[in-house]
Amino acid sequence: MKVRSAMTRDVIKFYPNDTIVKVLRTFSKKRISGAPVVDKSNKVIGIITDSDIIKKLDIKTPKVHFSTSPDFLLILAGLKSRKSAEEIKNEMKVVKKFKVKDFMKTDVITIGPEEDIMNATRLLNKHDITRMPVVDKKGKLVGIIARGNIINALAKM
Repeated sequence: MKVRSAMTRDVIKFYPNDTIVKVLRTFSKKRISGAPVVDKSNKVIGIITDSDIIKKLDIKTPKVHFSTSPDFLLILAGLKSRKSAEEIKNEMKVVKKFKVKDFMKTDVITIGPEEDIMNATRLLNKHDITRMPVVDKKGKLVGIIARGNIINALAKM
């Protein structure tokens, strides 16, 4: 089975200058934990995940999913630092200005749509990742394949 048969084609993606607040709100609303970052020509230039954001904000908390409000992450960071409400409020103003380019990883593992789904599985396992952008020969985003896509495809075999 080919990757194109299992991938999600309608991909949520971000641009380097999108705000982190936009990312967090999208993650929360769409119930996802990561997405590709593309340039104006739709070429994959990075990937952003909830764990990347948490690590960059230096929160020592296991994987947090933004199930209520993106401001939860910012408030949690403030509480963990034991700062005053005013200090937290001021820091939240600064954090809301952060851009995707400040948090994204640029060493992205990708796969082509004509690759075998088992090769996708091997790459996900080898690199300990949960999703991988699917790109054409020019590096442009055409889909995304995640562990869930592979499980669904295998169940249909």
